[in-house]
Amino acid sequence: MTFPTSTSEAKKGKAEKSREQQRLDLANMDSEASSFMGQGRWREAEEVLQRGLTLRRDSLGPEHEETLASSNDLAGALDRQGKFREAEHELTETLSVRDSLLQDAIRNTLNAMDNLATLLEHDKRYNEAEVLRGQALELTRGWLGTTHADALRRLSHLLDVLRCEGKFESAEIQQARFDARQPTGNGG
Repeated sequence: MTFPTSTSEAKKGKAEKSREQQRLDLANMDSEASSFMGQGRWREAEEVLQRGLTLRRDSLGPEHEETLASSNDLAGALDRQGKFREAEHELTETLSVRDSLLQDAIRNTLNAMDNLATLLEHDKRYNEAEVLRGQALELTRGWLGTTHADALRRLSHLLDVLRCEGKFESAEIQQARFDARQPTGNGG
C-alpha cells in the first residue's frame, strides 16, 4: 500500500474518492427513480429525482447535460402527478439553459468558421475561404437576420474574398442582393 507524500496529494485523493462516491450515489438514485416510475410510484420518483437534481446542480452545475436530463426527468414525474405548473417551471428553466447553450454554440461555431476562413485567405486558398465565408454568412442571416452587424461583417468578408479572387461580378451580385433586402428609408 502506498501513502500520499503530501497534504495536497491526500486532499486530491480524498476529492477523487468523494467524486466517485457521488457518481455512485447518483447512479443509485437514477436506478431507484426509474424503478419507482416503472411501478407508477410518481411521488416517490419525484422525491428521488429532486434529490438527484439538487446534487447534480451543486456538483456539476446547471448547464451540465446530466443536470438538464435530470430536470427533464423530474418534470416528467411532476407531469404524471398532474403537477403541471411545477413541471412547466422545470421544463421552462431547462429550455432556457439549453437555448443559452445553443446560442453560445452557434456563436462559437461561426467564430471558428471566421478564423478558418481568415487562415485560408492568408494561405491564398481563396476558393475554400469563399465557401466558408458564404456558409457563415447564410448561417448568420438565418440566425440573426440580414441587417445584424455580424451578418454585415460577414458579408463584407465574403465580398473581400470574392474581390481577392478577381470575382468582381460575383461581389457586385452579392452586394446587390443585400441592397435589395434593405428598406429604402422613404417608406418603401
